[in-house]
Amino acid sequence: MYVMVVCQCDVWCHSGTCHCNSHNKSDFWTSIRNSSLLGELQRFNFTLSEVDCHLRNADAMLQTFRRELSAFFSSITLNQPLLPDYSMNQQDLGSRYGPVFEWVTSFLNKADKQNSRAATIMHLGAAEELMRHFQVLGFMGSSSTDTTSETIIMLLHRVISSVQRHMVMADITPLFMHKLQVFYQSRICFPAETSALKNSLCVRSWEDVLLVSVLKGQNVSGVRKDKGKKDVLIETISVVLLRTELLQRQCRYREVCRYLRVVLTDNPKL
Repeated sequence: MYVMVVCQCDVWCHSGTCHCNSHNKSDFWTSIRNSSLLGELQRFNFTLSEVDCHLRNADAMLQTFRRELSAFFSSITLNQPLLPDYSMNQQDLGSRYGPVFEWVTSFLNKADKQNSRAATIMHLGAAEELMRHFQVLGFMGSSSTDTTSETIIMLLHRVISSVQRHMVMADITPLFMHKLQVFYQSRICFPAETSALKNSLCVRSWEDVLLVSVLKGQNVSGVRKDKGKKDVLIETISVVLLRTELLQRQCRYREVCRYLRVVLTDNPKL
């Protein structure tokens, strides 16, 4: 590949413009190039080869969502210099933040209509923005704002449920799933009362070594030792139900029985 000398390049010092020297041997210029080409998708640590038209459309919709959500919060707080106002009753809080929740809900409804990869990006991006705004305002954890906090947590549960379903039911690669999990744990703010949700997307891929061995009947204990570390097949009840639903849909009944015999879950009635 031809590499131009810096002094011969007209745009090497222009902000936001990809320099001609952005080849794969230069981490600095490659990062600048990827930032320009990937946009907000770079926050998920995606590569250019992973991005298709569906993800670019999801990115465009997310950027619009962020601008509108910021506008909602700006209009709410414009004449409220002292926030949060804990003296407000639940009805006043509901009327103040009702439009925000309606906007978030409508965006999640749009996300549900996209393909699996785009839907997960939109759900996680929306959760990140919503939690960030309310963390700044300090509403999470206040006893006087229980209804508002409950609504936020309800929306977060919706995001988790949707992403879990796509992880289990859709054809998502282990690498793509891992990047979603890293984004969820590192980019989304979790107040104390939602800390239990931080590991909600730690879902095993269908290619997981322990899971595959259990489904094939090669492991009947659900326990595997790897380099001295003990790996136990433990999954949340929501993931267990999704797996059994898909296996039954595919008429893989023997694998359903093998799986249910050994999997441990947070539901003692299973």
